[in-house]
Amino acid sequence: MIEKLILVGSPQIGTPLSILSLLYGYEEFIPFLLSSSDARELARNMPGAYGLLPSQAYFDRREESFISFSSENTRYQDFRKVYGENVDSYEEFLSFLLGKADGRKQPEKDEITQEALLRENLLEQAKETHSRLDVWNPPETLEVIQIAGWGLETIRGVQYTEKEKVRCYPSLGSSLPSCTGIGEYEPVYEPL
Repeated sequence: MIEKLILVGSPQIGTPLSILSLLYGYEEFIPFLLSSSDARELARNMPGAYGLLPSQAYFDRREESFISFSSENTRYQDFRKVYGENVDSYEEFLSFLLGKADGRKQPEKDEITQEALLRENLLEQAKETHSRLDVWNPPETLEVIQIAGWGLETIRGVQYTEKEKVRCYPSLGSSLPSCTGIGEYEPVYEPL
C-alpha cells in the first residue's frame, strides 16, 4: 500500500543531542512558554524522546566515543572514576543515563545544571523499539529517500570538563584588566 518513504533529517539510530536534551533541557526552551526545566521534565517522561537516544547500532557504527570525562577538580571527576575517560559501551551508556554506577540522585526540577536521571522503563522501551527498527530493511517494492542536513553543525557528543574561575584586576597603564586563575573550578558540559 506504500510506494515511497521519505525521511527528512531522521536520526534512525539516535543522536547525541538527545542526551543533552534529556539530562539538561539543553536548547529545548520556548521563550515565554516553556522553560528549560519544564522541557527537561516533559522530555524525561515522554517515551518518544527516549527513542532519539543513541542505540546499540549507533555504538556499533561510531568511530569515537561521544561522551568523555576530563575534569579532575569538580564533581565530574566522580564520572571519570566510575566510567574512565569515555563511555565505551552501550550498557555503560545506559548506566550513565540512569546514574546507577555513580550514585547520582534526581536533582530538583530547577537544577538544570545537574544531570537528570532517566526513567528505566522508558529506556527499556526505547531499547526494545531500536532492537526492531535498527535491523529493519525496506521491501524491494518500497522506494526510500533519505534527506540529510548538509553544511550544518551537528552535535556529535558531550565532553564533561571544567573551567578555572578567574579574578580580574585593573591593569596599570592599560584599559584591559589583568586576569588570573584562582585555583577553583566549576564543572562544564560542552556539546562537541
